[in-house]
Amino acid sequence: MLPEVCERVRVTRERLGWSQAELAERAEVSRDTVGRVERGQLPDPPFLGKLSELAGVSCDWLVLGRAGGYAEPDAHPGAGIDESVLAGVIEGIEEELSALGAKLDPKKKAELVVLIYDMMANEDGAQPGRGQIAKMIKLAT
Repeated sequence: MLPEVCERVRVTRERLGWSQAELAERAEVSRDTVGRVERGQLPDPPFLGKLSELAGVSCDWLVLGRAGGYAEPDAHPGAGIDESVLAGVIEGIEEELSALGAKLDPKKKAELVVLIYDMMANEDGAQPGRGQIAKMIKLAT
C-alpha cells in the first residue's frame, strides 16, 4: 500500500505540472517532505488532504486508489471545463495584454486565466467585464 500511495502523490504532482518545490510551497510543507514522500515515506494526513484539495482528487484515490467521489486524475481530463469560455478568457487576456503593451510570465498568466475563468463560472452569473479584466491585468503586471 505505501509504495502505491507515494507513487500516486508523485503522479498527481507531475500531472499538475509542478516541481517538488512548487507542490511543497502550495501544500505548505518543505520540499524535503515532498521528496521523502515520493521516495517512500508515509505522508501525513494533512499533506494528503491539502494535495487532494489542490489537485481535485479524493483522499480515497490518493490512499487507496479508489475514486471515492472524484475521478482519478486521468479518468476525465478537463471534465467540467467549458472550452469556449476558457478560449474566450484566454483571448480576452491576450487582447488586453496587447492593448496595454504588457507581458506576464506564464505562471502569472495561468493564474490569471484560472481566476477569471472561476469568476465567469460564478454561481450568480455575474461575469467580469473587459474593464475588470484590464484592472486585473494591470495589477498582475
